[in-house]
Amino acid sequence: MSIYKNPPIIFCHYGNNFYLNTSTYLASISNNKTTKIFLGDHSNKYIAQKHNWEFYFFKDLDCDLEKKFTNTFQNIYKGNKPIKGGRNWLEFVFLRWFKVYAYCKNNNINYFWHFDSDVIILKDLSSFAKEIVGNYKYTKLCHGSCLGGLVSIEILEKYLDFICNFFSNNCLLSESKRFIEKSPNGYTINEMYVFQKAEEEGILRNGINLSRYFADMHFDSALCHSEGFETLKYNLFFRNNLKNISYDGQDFFGKIKGRRVNFVILNLSWLPPYFSNFIMKTFVQNKPKKINTFLLNLSWIRQKFLSLIRIIMDRKQ
Repeated sequence: MSIYKNPPIIFCHYGNNFYLNTSTYLASISNNKTTKIFLGDHSNKYIAQKHNWEFYFFKDLDCDLEKKFTNTFQNIYKGNKPIKGGRNWLEFVFLRWFKVYAYCKNNNINYFWHFDSDVIILKDLSSFAKEIVGNYKYTKLCHGSCLGGLVSIEILEKYLDFICNFFSNNCLLSESKRFIEKSPNGYTINEMYVFQKAEEEGILRNGINLSRYFADMHFDSALCHSEGFETLKYNLFFRNNLKNISYDGQDFFGKIKGRRVNFVILNLSWLPPYFSNFIMKTFVQNKPKKINTFLLNLSWIRQKFLSLIRIIMDRKQ
């Protein structure tokens, strides 16, 4: 009989983005008794260690599956390398899973939490893990379309094997490329697409959509996606349908058809720096606040300026 162990939290990141300080710091507070692992590079090592995350260099972790993936992926995407932050980000979103797998296998970890590094973890995840482990093998985020949250090493190994086979299967690739050509501009064979194919073919089974599993506790897919929550209109070069969140001195929460729902995590993807600053200050000051009041208190010029900075930052990456 295996002994239950509290799953660690694992972040993967290259570069030093503005939100890293907030996401690593708040996770260290909300999950102070959970092991937190940061797989990164020289530019973010200081931030991770400053907030008591165990740091390991991304480049030092490898496994046999990764070598197989790298060879096939580079052949497929030769001459088509989307660069962000000085790195091929399309390759990175696949590669991170191989690095996580290598770390977990080396350290006998059966389950782990994994989120994008712009996700703010507000609650202690250990109680949620106890309810999921033993009943499910993995969870999904991104509206149920990507692997994320709590994942078993068993499922991850199957997924990585599928990724390698996918990129070496000419028939499957050709079929996928034909589908992509009929899709909107900018869409490509990314990690989310491959994950959905793995589920469709029955390679990955016994998983749940983490955002829908807990009735009154929400694992956010993106703060700028409504997901049924009451929203604000936010028209500053960015997304509409920003969730109307508040903080009562204990929890961040929103409402779905008038019913209060607390947030376990907040995903700050596609949002400018002052949103992570707002979450950080609100959490640390521990005083009730509303995001709509915060936005109204920002001058129109300041909002436009900060939004423009964000656009410039994204283009440089």
